Amino acid sequence: MNSIDHKGRIYRYALAAFLYSDVATASFEIEPGTRAAANIVVAKFINNSAGASAGVETEGA
Repeated sequence: MNSIDHKGRIYRYALAAFLYSDVATASFEIEPGTRAAANIVVAKFINNSAGASAGVETEGA
């Protein structure tokens, strides 16, 4: 189960890195308001996944 959680975390960070890179380079020509909203969504996504993984790690310790 740890391997599944670990893979999920890698996919989340890879997705976040992909979104951040595309937003930063404006390859999709995203408007400033949408860019800010996308950053907030990605930040919440990372915080939620980090909190979940931290909870799993502390329970195992």
